[in-house]
Amino acid sequence: MKIKSVKKMEHPVSPDNPDEKELTGYFLTTENDEVLTVPLDSANAEYIAIMEEVKAGRITIADAD
Repeated sequence: MKIKSVKKMEHPVSPDNPDEKELTGYFLTTENDEVLTVPLDSANAEYIAIMEEVKAGRITIADAD
């Protein structure tokens, strides 16, 4: 799988404060434009691939919308 792009996935910490958000995972787009949701799990294969690509300087992680 070749990674085309990665974007942070964030959700509000609480319904009372929707502006305060926490990182809950990543949206990964493959070279075939397939979008995967990737959890923050160091044992997850896609998560490992993202971290390896970032460490190697081949991709950056975009901020959430």
